[in-house]
Amino acid sequence: MRFFESNPSGRILNRASKDQQVMDEVLPATLFDAIQTLIMTTGSIIIIIIINPWMILLLILLAPAFWLLCRYYLRSSQQLKRIESVTRSPIFGLFASSLDGLTTIRAFKVQNDIIHTYMNLVDTNTRPYLYMAGAFGVRRLTEAQDLMTSVERVDEYAHLPQEEDNGDSKRLIKAPTDWPARGAIEFRNYSLRYQSNLEPTLKNINLAIKPCEKIGIIGRTGAGKSSLFQGLLRLVDRSTVNGTILIDDIDISRITLSHLRSHISVIPQQFVLFAGTLRSNIDPLNIYSDEQCWTALEAVQLKAMVSDHPAGLLMPVAEWGSNLSIGQRQLICVCRAILKPSRILLIDEATAYIDNETDRMLQLIIADIAKNRTVLIIAHRLNTVVSSERLLALDKGMIVDFDVPDKVLARFR
Repeated sequence: MRFFESNPSGRILNRASKDQQVMDEVLPATLFDAIQTLIMTTGSIIIIIIINPWMILLLILLAPAFWLLCRYYLRSSQQLKRIESVTRSPIFGLFASSLDGLTTIRAFKVQNDIIHTYMNLVDTNTRPYLYMAGAFGVRRLTEAQDLMTSVERVDEYAHLPQEEDNGDSKRLIKAPTDWPARGAIEFRNYSLRYQSNLEPTLKNINLAIKPCEKIGIIGRTGAGKSSLFQGLLRLVDRSTVNGTILIDDIDISRITLSHLRSHISVIPQQFVLFAGTLRSNIDPLNIYSDEQCWTALEAVQLKAMVSDHPAGLLMPVAEWGSNLSIGQRQLICVCRAILKPSRILLIDEATAYIDNETDRMLQLIIADIAKNRTVLIIAHRLNTVVSSERLLALDKGMIVDFDVPDKVLARFR
C-alpha cells in the first residue's frame, strides 16, 4: 500500500499506458528501421570500398568523428526522452483528477484555470522535442536505445517487491480451514506506523474482543481508528509493526495474506463498484449461486429493484456505480458482506455519506447480518455505535476508554 500512497496515479497510468504502448508498438518498428539502416549503410560502405579501395582511408578518418557524434547525441537524447516521459505523468494525473472532480470544477467555475494548467503541462512536456533535432541516420540508429527507457521504467514496476507472506515463507503456519470459528480478536502491545521514519499511528494497543461482540470505535480524525483495520488486514509492511494481533489465538502475521483477508468481511467508507454487471459486483469471483445472490439482495431490500430490471442480476453497473444512487451503492457493498460468511465484519464509517432514512434502514440490515459475527464499527455519528456492546475510544493512537456505551459517553460529556 505504501507504493500506491507515494506514487501519484498519473505516474502509474503513464507507465501502464504510454510506456507499455511504446514497448509493444513503437520500439519493435524502430528496432527494425535501425537494423535496416545499419545493413544498408554497411552494404554501401562495402560496395564503395570494392569500387575504390582508397576510400577506406577516408572512412578510417571519419569513423572517430562519427563515433564521438553518436556518443554525444546518445547522452543528450536519452536525457531529453527521460524528461519527456517524466513530464507526461502530471498530464495523466491532472486529466484523471479533473474527471473525478468535474462537478466541483464546474461548481466553482474554474474551467479556464484547469485548461490553463493543462496547457502549461503540455507545453512543458513538448518542450524537450524542440531539442531533439538530428540527422536522420543518427536519429534512427540511436532512437532504439532512447526508447529502451520505457523498457527500463516498465521493468522497474515489473520487479516491484510482492506483498510479504505469499505462501512460501517458512515462518507461516497453516490455519484450520474453519478459521476463524469464533471470531475472538486480541491486540497485544500492538504499535503501527506507516513508514519507518514516521511517528506511530497506534501506540501499545492492548485490547481483547470477545467472539460475536459488537464494538464501536470513536475518536477524532487521526486518532487511529482506521489504522486498527489496516493492522487487522495487514495492509502495512510487517517491518513497521510491533506487537501481535491474534484471531482465535492465532497470530495473523503467521498466516498467508490471502487466507487472512478472505476470512474477513469489510464494508468500506468509500464504496467501490466496477463497470460490469450487478452480479459481478456482489460476487466478483463467481463463487455463489444465483439463489444465494437473490437472498442477499432481498436482505438489503434491493430484490424488488433488481427484479424490475429486464436483465435481473445481469443489470449493467457503470464505473463507480454512477447509474445508481448513493444509498444503492452502499447497499450493494453490504450485500457483498452478506454473501461472504466470515466471522469478522469490519465497518468503516459505512453511513457517513447517506441520508438519515437510508441510515436507519442500514442500521437494521447491519444489525441483522451482524448476528453470530464479531463486528467492529467506526463512525463519526454516535447514533451509529450507541447500540454497540462496548465502545472503544481512541486519541492520538492510544486507548483512552473501553467500556459499555453509557459509561464511555458519560465520561466524554
